[in-house]
Amino acid sequence: MRPSYLAFCFAVAVSAPSLVLAQAQPFPSKAITIIVPAQPGGPADLGLRAITEKATEDLKVPFIIQNRSSGGGGAVAAVTVKQAAPDGYTLFQGTASTHAANKSLIRDLPYDPVADFRPVSLLYTFYTILTVPGKSPARSVADLVALARKKPGGLFFLSSGYGTAAHLAGEMLKTATGAPMVHVPLKGMPQALNELVGERADFFFTSHIAAGPFLRDGRLRVLAITSPRRAKDLPEVPTMAEAGYPGFLMDTWFGVLAPAKTPDAVVRRLNQAFTRALAKPDLMAALEAQGLTPVGSSPEDYGAVIVRDVARFGKVIRESGARAD
Repeated sequence: MRPSYLAFCFAVAVSAPSLVLAQAQPFPSKAITIIVPAQPGGPADLGLRAITEKATEDLKVPFIIQNRSSGGGGAVAAVTVKQAAPDGYTLFQGTASTHAANKSLIRDLPYDPVADFRPVSLLYTFYTILTVPGKSPARSVADLVALARKKPGGLFFLSSGYGTAAHLAGEMLKTATGAPMVHVPLKGMPQALNELVGERADFFFTSHIAAGPFLRDGRLRVLAITSPRRAKDLPEVPTMAEAGYPGFLMDTWFGVLAPAKTPDAVVRRLNQAFTRALAKPDLMAALEAQGLTPVGSSPEDYGAVIVRDVARFGKVIRESGARAD
């Protein structure tokens, strides 16, 4: 027998125990990174950070939140996770934009929201409110639509990017009324709010928690809410249905996803940690104080939401003719 062959056999025998140990190492054994396709400080970012603090207590490893807000409505960030090792250590904060609207909004989308990811858990949702500058003559949705019809060039509405709830809600209002309205995408919610407060646009569908300070000091006014019923913290504000647009619903959701080939056991362990965290009363109260509705779900239920909204938002986008490119 040749020496080289004996040396090879010896090397395999020596390395085999370490390979077995590596494969048997329980998940997780190191920090988990979650890539967030949004700027830090917004509802998506703050809510996720609160949840991961609780999930860390369960998993016994830290979470690293990486904000990557640039790049095609979150597409660049999504591709990063699509291409990551499917071991549970690189996750993505999926949204109704990245994993539903983008499918119809972006031509040649470089990922498939369903085929390229494994849902872990739906985390939370939030409703949007229709806001206008405090000095706007519009004091109702009817006033806003009338203003759009008589203002040369129509009204300008803001969003924090293509495919966001603000964008889709604006397109829905445009389609429902037939009034001239022009979408102006910006780089984040803070910038959009500042533009609206500065009266450089006419309206913006945003979150109550984000707009709250401007509503309280009168620099913004809220006309309606996009939820199916009035909000406890805005009892005087009518729903869009009450304002004359039945069926006008626009909630936005946030969840956690892993690369497509992530093992079942890893997905289940992550799901367990997130759903346990979301069931804690103190976390639920903290999220609700930020205007978020905690959910928590099975991977299968979250996957069903994604499939549903790919179709639902696709209809909105086709009817409006909206494109991101």
